[in-house]
Formats: sequence, structure tokens, C-alpha cells
Amino acid sequence: MTNAVQYGVLTVELPRETLNEIVEWVESHHGVPMKVDLERQVIEMPGRHPIAFETDPRVRNKLLNGLHDLEEIEPHLPAARTMRERDEQERPWVYQPGDSSR
Repeated sequence: MTNAVQYGVLTVELPRETLNEIVEWVESHHGVPMKVDLERQVIEMPGRHPIAFETDPRVRNKLLNGLHDLEEIEPHLPAARTMRERDEQERPWVYQPGDSSR
């Protein structure tokens, strides 16, 4: 995940040809707003067909819900604790402190 996502900025990979078309449209339509719809994963420019893009589902969820890294993992912590407790029961030797005299 990029630093951009941590600052709430969506990055999208598109073919060079598509980028060139977007640049040409922007240059010839000064002041006309375009829309990047993350929920539908399309870029909309008046007078043109929508341009589809794909975003990592995790990035999409974070941006749509305004989550930072800790908020993203928080719902999974109880299950992680349960798994660790079970693992400690099944493999206690993994969790025993090592002999530091070696």
C-alpha cells in the first residue's frame, strides 16, 4: 500500500493511452468537473463513456470508510487473540522465553 493511501489519496493505474485521452479531455474542457467514483470504480467525464479502473479491495474499503491502519485491523483483534491463545495451548514451547545464557 502506498503512502498516498495513508493520506487518503486514491492512486489508479491506467494504460498510457487512456491517460493521454484524459489529459486531452481536461485540456479541452477547462473548468468542467470530472468525477472519480471509487464505489463504482469509474472515472466520469461529461460527454465520454466512463473509464473503469480496479482498486485493491483493501484500499477501496479503507478509503470509502475513512479508516487508518489501526482502525482497519481492530475488528479482527478478538479473533487473532483467540487464535493465539489456542496456539499457545497447542504449542507452548513456541511461547516460552528462550535461555539467554547461550
